[in-house]
Amino acid sequence: MSSVTDTDIAISAISSIVDPAHEQLFENITEALNGSQELGNPVEKDLLDTASQLVNHLAFPHVIIALARLINEDVVKANSFAAAAEDTLAIAEKQRITQDTTITDLNNTVNDLNDKVTTLEKHLSDTQSTLADANSTLVTTKEAFTKFKKDATAQIRALKKAVRLKVNPPKTIPLPDDDEDENDMSTPKSRTSKDPDAFTGEGSTAVKRAEAYRAWRAKIELCWFQDSWYFSQDERYKFAQILQCLGGAAFHALSPQVMRGIVAQSVLFKTLLL
Repeated sequence: MSSVTDTDIAISAISSIVDPAHEQLFENITEALNGSQELGNPVEKDLLDTASQLVNHLAFPHVIIALARLINEDVVKANSFAAAAEDTLAIAEKQRITQDTTITDLNNTVNDLNDKVTTLEKHLSDTQSTLADANSTLVTTKEAFTKFKKDATAQIRALKKAVRLKVNPPKTIPLPDDDEDENDMSTPKSRTSKDPDAFTGEGSTAVKRAEAYRAWRAKIELCWFQDSWYFSQDERYKFAQILQCLGGAAFHALSPQVMRGIVAQSVLFKTLLL
C-alpha cells in the first residue's frame, strides 16, 4: 500500500480490539468506515503502526465503543427508516392498486350510465314519436268529430223540419253553409224505404224467435221514419205494411182477427208492437 487514509488507520485500530461483548458494535463501525473509504484523508503510512499501539491504551477501546454506539444507533435508525420507507412504499402500492381498481370501477360505472342515458334518449325519442303520432291522430279525430257534429246538427235540423212539415227527409243532408229553401214543400211520389223480409215467428228457440222479431220490428220502424211523409197520412198504411210483412205462423195467428174486423186497427197495431 503506497498511501493510506485516516479511514485505513481507524479500521486497523478497531480491527485490533478484541472484545466479544462489543463485537457487533465494532463490525458496524468497521462496515461504516469501509463504506466511506472515498471520504478518507491521506495520512502517513507510519501512522498505521501507531494505530496498533493505541489499541493497547486502556482508554482507547472505550472511546471506540462510545463512537461505535453512535454509529450503531445511526445504523439502527437507518434500518428502521428503511423498513418504514418500505412499509410506506407497500402502503402506497396498495393505495395505487386500490385507486386503479376504483378508477376501473368508476369507468365501468360511467360506461353503464352512458349506456343507460343512450337507452333513455332512445326511449324518449320513441315516446316523442309516439306522442307526435298520437297528437296527429287526435287532431285528425277531432277534425272528424267536428265534421260529424256539424253534419249531425244539420241532419237533426232537417229531420225536425221534416217532422214539422210532414215531408220526407232529404237524402243528402245539407251542410250549414248550404242554401236551404224554407218554403220547399215538395214531397216524393213514391216511398224510398224497402220493406223487410216477412216475419214468420219461426225459430228453433224462443230466444232466436225474439231476436228475429226485434230485428224485424226495428226495420219496420225504420221504414216509418224514412217515409214518414207517407205513413203519417193514414195509420192504415202502417197496418197494411205490417200485414204485408207477416208470414207463416205469425200471419195465420193474426189473419182471423183481421178478416172479421174484431180488433180496431189502433188496438191491433199496439198489440203487435208490445
